[in-house]
Amino acid sequence: MQKKTVVFIVNPISGKGRHRNIEDIIARNLDSSRFSFRVAVTGYASHARELAREAVSSGADIVAAVGGDGTVNEVAGVVAGTESTLAIVPCGSGNGLARHLGIPLDTAKAVRAVNSLNTERIDYGTVNGRPFFCTCGMGLDARVSDRFSRSGRRGFLSYARCVLKEWKLYKGESYSLKCGDGPADVIDALLLTVANASQWGNNAVIAPGASVNDGLLDVAAIKPFSFIKAPGLVWKLFRGKLKDGKSGYISRTLEEFSVTRSQGGLIHVDGEPVWEEQVLFFRVCRSGLLILR
Repeated sequence: MQKKTVVFIVNPISGKGRHRNIEDIIARNLDSSRFSFRVAVTGYASHARELAREAVSSGADIVAAVGGDGTVNEVAGVVAGTESTLAIVPCGSGNGLARHLGIPLDTAKAVRAVNSLNTERIDYGTVNGRPFFCTCGMGLDARVSDRFSRSGRRGFLSYARCVLKEWKLYKGESYSLKCGDGPADVIDALLLTVANASQWGNNAVIAPGASVNDGLLDVAAIKPFSFIKAPGLVWKLFRGKLKDGKSGYISRTLEEFSVTRSQGGLIHVDGEPVWEEQVLFFRVCRSGLLILR
């Protein structure tokens, strides 16, 4: 039987060094009788995307993203719509998509999961043509993503510090949500997230009902809140207990829609900050990605 080829694309600055000795970990845990592998290490921004194109062009059966949600986004965006399969070895700060899919966070266990060849087709979303596989957001979470990307520090505590700093500075924005020919729904919010999967990462569940298999995107917004209400809101966020109409939380489930802001500016796409136009067009690509889980 011919061995399947796996290309592991490693982001060396993701997380807190869980990718160290990755070749040894792969060699010890990947079934060598059924798989051959090679490791490609990223050296600069968007390099994972280039390496994924090379892997797909060379006929790799499986392309594995070893990193956080940003690395997964780059690799998955190339793998989607091809004959290759995506694998995730989560080594980032949040690992939102891996957590949603139940992929082991332990590096060795994640590599061993490849041996099962348990594949599934999942949806993903696009915003103005950019693919996202976990979440896309604007407002506070986009500002936090930008600060976090410039901080030079990884991990949950560093991210939490960025949240606190931006929360003190940012007061929210008005968003016009429009689906089809119906009237626009105007939402004043501290943040607005469009979710394919349920969480931002670190088990912060912003869209408890989100599914990667339903052909829909969940829109979740949180209105500005006071310091007194913050503990309760955070508790619900990390327990997956946010509900529409409660604690200033608003949710919608849609397939294709637009969000209009007062002007162009930052959004985040799977945790990576990017600049986008004033009007954001969202749509679902049903069953567009073949993934191992």
